[in-house]
Amino acid sequence: MRDVSLLLGKYIPKDVWSDFFDEYGEDFEQIKDRFYFWQARGSLIVALWFAEREDKESTKDYLNDFNYTVEKLNPKDSLN
Repeated sequence: MRDVSLLLGKYIPKDVWSDFFDEYGEDFEQIKDRFYFWQARGSLIVALWFAEREDKESTKDYLNDFNYTVEKLNPKDSLN
């Protein structure tokens, strides 16, 4: 869940997440809190990694992802 949540959240539209989890026998509604937790955690870790390297643009991008995820929104949706 840890790796999948960050990749799905960053690159895959939210409207197909359920299809992805259906393929693996999971009901997204039952695992969404855990999904969002790992997505938020991953975004924050990546933001800190970029911050240590003084990459302000990428840091800001991943902090925005973190904030949207905490609100249980898909960061990819924020780009529209």
